[in-house]
Parts: sequence; structure tokens; C-alpha cells
Amino acid sequence: MWRERKRWCDVLHLERQLDFACAGITEVGFRKLGDRRSTWRCMECKTAQSPVAPTNLQLSKQLSELRSTLDTIMKQLSPLATLVEDVKLIKQDVSDLKDSVNFAQKTADDSISKIGSLVTRVSHMEAQTNSLDNLKMDMAKLKEDLQDKEQWARANNVEIKGVPLSKSENLYDIVAKITKNIKCTIRKEDINYIARVPSLKSDSSKSIIMALNNRYTKEEFVAAARQHKGISILDLGYNGEGKVFINDHLTLHNKALLKKVKELAFEKQFKYVWVKHCKILNARGLRTKVTLFRRNVGLNCYDIIAITESWLMAGISDRELFDDRYVVFRRDRDYESTTQQYGGGVILAISRKFGAFEQLTWRSSAEDIWATVTMRSKGGPVKLHLCTVYLCNQRGGNSINAQLVNFADKLENNFRATPNDLFLILGDFNMPNITWKPVDGGYTEPIGIFNESQTSFMDVLAECNLNQFNSVPNFMDRILDLALSNTSLEVLPSSHPLDFYKHRVPP
Repeated sequence: MWRERKRWCDVLHLERQLDFACAGITEVGFRKLGDRRSTWRCMECKTAQSPVAPTNLQLSKQLSELRSTLDTIMKQLSPLATLVEDVKLIKQDVSDLKDSVNFAQKTADDSISKIGSLVTRVSHMEAQTNSLDNLKMDMAKLKEDLQDKEQWARANNVEIKGVPLSKSENLYDIVAKITKNIKCTIRKEDINYIARVPSLKSDSSKSIIMALNNRYTKEEFVAAARQHKGISILDLGYNGEGKVFINDHLTLHNKALLKKVKELAFEKQFKYVWVKHCKILNARGLRTKVTLFRRNVGLNCYDIIAITESWLMAGISDRELFDDRYVVFRRDRDYESTTQQYGGGVILAISRKFGAFEQLTWRSSAEDIWATVTMRSKGGPVKLHLCTVYLCNQRGGNSINAQLVNFADKLENNFRATPNDLFLILGDFNMPNITWKPVDGGYTEPIGIFNESQTSFMDVLAECNLNQFNSVPNFMDRILDLALSNTSLEVLPSSHPLDFYKHRVPP
């Protein structure tokens, strides 16, 4: 039989040649396999590849391996129980955290609500406080108005103190004797009523209150009594010694105020305190003429106002003296460092249109203020340095000569720092020994320099090209107020003075 020697089965018959009969396939069938020849198998190989039932040993081995694998898996899964418990705890913690967050949110919402309520209440309280402040102001104003009206009701009254009390006295006769002494006629029909009133002091006699029908009659009566300068009880027919005082009939509030004013006036060295038209007045520096001074400022339009010996202190504001047109620079006397009780002080008020600013570092040991403004000129803007200065002897070793030397040193340094700028220095230098003689050019020259500090000061003026232009003397025919500048000036008495203090050159 013909054999196919080039074909073999590569499963069990590797490298073995088979004939078609042994292979279990015809030649034609083999040839028809075509591309499937590579997957063809003989019967023996097909039988060899069919599953064989495992033996008990093999099963036992497989079970052992399976148990080992399961043990390994169990060991690996053993932490899972703990992990489950941890997950449960985490879930519980998350739940608790959620509850806490919800509680916190609720608390926050409640807090926000309470804060909103508090804000509303605070706003309400602020409004009530403002209303209370307004009520306090209104009450104070009402109280002040009531005091003014009470005083106004006494505008025609005269208080006579010091007249001894007697049982059978006739008050009209007492008034007649007083009018005779002071040479002022008061008719009985001019008197509305007259009576004695209790005094605050139990040991003093009751005052006599006389209400007149006409205020002008009352003012003439009080003025005549003050001009008479003293009425004694002897003039009225009484025995003994004692004076009779005739004044405006003040309210208890104004009497207490008058007492405080007198005490303060004595402490601050005020020369006069008096009552006129039921108003308490005093005299000393600008403090006694604030209203008059501010009125005069308002009636004028000065660009620059320089004042020495203002006598001001912290209790008096700039707006009591100047209106909003001015920026005000002040240097009140430092009573603590000078150990002085009154006096001194300088003011420099400049129109706001100049944009003035103060030069604090230019100050000297004297009472001086420096400020700078920018002026317009044909050649462009020019800076003008303004100074108001007052020199006087102070306690604590700061003598007038020491102040003059220090001021001269500061002036020289300031000029050297700004040699191209203009300077204008106004003030009271208190050098009565020096006579200022007018010369050609419109300025004056000093005559009578007698100490080293004055000589040094004049040298500085010459070095800074500063001339003295004021030739208007004070009431003692002296020139103490100087006007120093490195440009031409014309100094004239003001036709509209701001103050009438007799020994000052009108500003």
C-alpha cells in the first residue's frame, strides 16, 4: 500500500510517518482538508487529548491546595472585620460630625440673628443717645434761656447792700438820701416797688431791692452811684462804720458766676471785672474783647493779620476770633515752662487763598510763629516767609537778650536756606533804647544800640538784607513794633483798626 511519507501527526507521533489507513483518513479526504491540515489529528491523538478522570490522589491534592488557598484568603480577609467595625465607627463619627455641624450651623444662625437683633438695639440705643444728647443740649439751652429771662426780669432792678435794718425804717426815705448823696434824682413815682429781701449770709443785713419803671433811669442811678465812689452809712444818718453798695440786681446764678470771675481775674492778673447791663465784663488782652475783635475782623478784608501779646490760652478757640476766611497759626505762652501766669502769645492769621503753611522748625526761644505763602508776580510765583514775634523778659533764664540772640541765629539759618525768597517779620522786639531814624529809601536806621545782643541782631539784619520800615510810634512816642523785610514796604496806621488797645500800633 502506498504511504504518505511526508505527513505525520505532531501530537503523539512526532517524527513518525503514517499511512492513510493507519491514520484513519483517506488520501482524498486528507487532500480535501486544505488549510485545515495543520489542525488535523489522528484517532490516537484525539483519544490522548480527551479528558481523563482524575484519581483520588489528584483530588486530595487539589483539595489540599484549595484549602491552602482558602486559608490564605481567610488570613488576608481577617482584618476585614476590624475594618468593618472601623467603618461603622467612622460612619458614626461622620453622623456625629454632621449633627455637630448642623448644631453649629443652627447656633451660628441663632448668633447671627441675635447679633442682628443687638445691632438693631445698639442702633436704637445710639439714636436714643443722640436724642438724649440733643435733649441735654435743649435742656441746657432752656436753662440758659430761663436764666437769661430771669435776669432780664431784673433788668430794671437795683440792689442796695449795706444799709442797716431798723424797725421803723422807710425805704423811700433811704433811697431819697442815697439819691441826694449821688446827685441823681429818683422820684417816688419812678419806683415800681421797693423791699428788703433775705441774704444768703445769715450774719448780713437784708438787701434792698428797688424796681424802677424805666431801665434808663435805673442805669443812670447805678452809674451815678459808681461815679460817686463810695457811700457810707453815716451819709444816710446811721451810726457806725460801713459802706453802702449799689449794683445791678443779679440772679443767684450770675452772682456765683461773678464771684468765680473775680477769683479767676485775681489769679490771672486781670485788672478790671465789672457788671454792666447785668452782664459780667473783664479787661485783659484779646480775651476781654473777643466779640468786638471778631466783629471788626468780619467787617474788614485783610489778607494777613499779625498780633502780639494776645494773652490767649487753650480755652479760647480760633473761631472765636476769626471767621472761615482765615487759617490761623497761634503760639500761646507756655505758662508751665516760663513759670509765668499771664501775658504773651502771638497770632498769625492768613487768608486761605494763599495756601499758607506753618514752618514749625523755624521757631526760636522767643514767642514767634513762621508761615510761608506763595505770591504771584510777573516773574512767576514767589515764596514769602511771614513771621510774628514777641520778645520780653521771661522767668527761667530766658531773658530778652537770650531770646534776641536765638531769634537772630534762627533768622540767619532760615535766610541762608532760602536766599531767593522774600521775608516779612512783624513784631514787638521791646528795644526802647533804640531810635529808628528815617532815611532815603523808605526805611529806618537804628540809633542807640548799647549791648552785644542788639549789635549781633543788627548784623544779622544787614547780612539778610532786611530793613526796618515802621516809623509809626506808640503812645509813648517809641517804636517797639518793627516791620522787617528784604523788599520795599509802606507802613501806615489802619483806618479800620481791629483793636483799640491804646499803646499798640493799630494792626
